[in-house]
Amino acid sequence: MKQKFLTIAAGIALAFLSACDDSTSSNSVVIETVLTDSRDGQVYDIVKIGNQTWMAKNLNYKILEKTGDNLRNDCYKNLEGNCQLYGRLYTWSEAKKICPQGWHLPDTTEWNTLFNFVGGRAVAGQKLKAEVNLWTSSGYGTDEFGFSALPGGFHKASSQFFDIGQYANFWTSNEDNESQAYHVTLFYDQSVASHITDSKNYGLSVRCLKD
Repeated sequence: MKQKFLTIAAGIALAFLSACDDSTSSNSVVIETVLTDSRDGQVYDIVKIGNQTWMAKNLNYKILEKTGDNLRNDCYKNLEGNCQLYGRLYTWSEAKKICPQGWHLPDTTEWNTLFNFVGGRAVAGQKLKAEVNLWTSSGYGTDEFGFSALPGGFHKASSQFFDIGQYANFWTSNEDNESQAYHVTLFYDQSVASHITDSKNYGLSVRCLKD
C-alpha cells in the first residue's frame, strides 16, 4: 500500500512539473535579458512569448535627418519626454529599416502568430496592453504576457498629432498599395487587436521582432 501511494504521489508531482514547464501554456512568458542598441546605447526590455522574442518597449532610435533647417524629431508633439515614455513615431519607409541588427519590423503573419498565442485577435488587445493608467478612461489591459503596449498615438505631419492615451499603433512590413500600408492598432475601449491601413507618411510606433 505504501509503495502504491508513493508511486501515485510521484506521478502527480511529475505531472505538475511538466505543466509548469509547458512552453505552449497560454500564460507562458519568459522575460529575457535586456537589449542594448549599439547605435545609441538605448536599452530595451525584451520578452519571449511563445516562440517569438519581442521588444517590450517601443523603439526610440532618433534618425539624424535634415528636414529644412531642423533635425527631425518624431516625439509626440515634439516633446522629448514623450519619446522616453512612448518611443518615437516613424513613417512606414523609416519603420522598415529602423530596427537594430538582428531584429526586424514584423509582418502581419508574425503579428497574427502573437495574437493566436495569447488567445486570438478578439482578446489580444486586452492581454497585450500595459496595465498602467496611461490609457483613456482606464482602458488599460491585463498585460499578461509582458508586451506592455502603450497608447502612443500618431502624427500626420510635424504639427498634427492625435490620439495619445487612446490607441497603440504599430507598423507592419506589409503594404496595401502605393500609398498605404498595414498597421496593428490596440484600442483603449476595446479588447480586439485590428489590422488597419493608413498612409505610409503617417508617423506610428515600432515594435521590433527578433530574427
